[in-house]
Amino acid sequence: MQGNWDARVAGASHRPQDLWPRARLTPGQLKYLADLPFAFEERHCGLNWRFLHASSRSVFHRLYPHASLQEQLDAFEANPDVGLSGRADALVYADIHEALLLDVEGRPLINCGSVGNPLDSTLATYVVLEFDVCGYGVQFVRLAYDRDGEIRAAEASGMPFTREYVLELLTGAYQKRRARGAALADTGSEHATDAPAALATSEAEGTPDR
Repeated sequence: MQGNWDARVAGASHRPQDLWPRARLTPGQLKYLADLPFAFEERHCGLNWRFLHASSRSVFHRLYPHASLQEQLDAFEANPDVGLSGRADALVYADIHEALLLDVEGRPLINCGSVGNPLDSTLATYVVLEFDVCGYGVQFVRLAYDRDGEIRAAEASGMPFTREYVLELLTGAYQKRRARGAALADTGSEHATDAPAALATSEAEGTPDR
């Protein structure tokens, strides 16, 4: 499914960190990113499950753990503008780089965390969902990886904002991106996805874009 980075690299915005990977992809690869589906909706164990990147509004709208109850409830509602025709009983998403499991008035809200750029730990994180006819299970997995190797690869790549990305890998804490010597050109109106391993992000309208 499409995330904010897929949309940005495919042409939704034109910041340095968008242009750098865009220049390294073919027209066919950029079209693939642009055409990725917004979400998947499936029925498991008697519940309507929704899987998407950021929120039910947009790939650029961030659903934070501290969002209001109303905003959390709205995330389960239909949104025909992005192809979500029904109401969800369970929601699984990514984007914030923080593993999460909340009960929203009886409906699970699950964030899978981040493998490539975790911001709640220095360990890579993912989630395993298991379904059967009677119910479901959620398992969060954190594991070590070759962080030094990833840092070397990032530093050798020439990508923008390497310093901030490396600090995030070392600390698990978000680092603001600010263009050095030039203003960032950003056409995205909100915020947004999981940064690929050799990519970093910036601020959009005062909110960190991860």
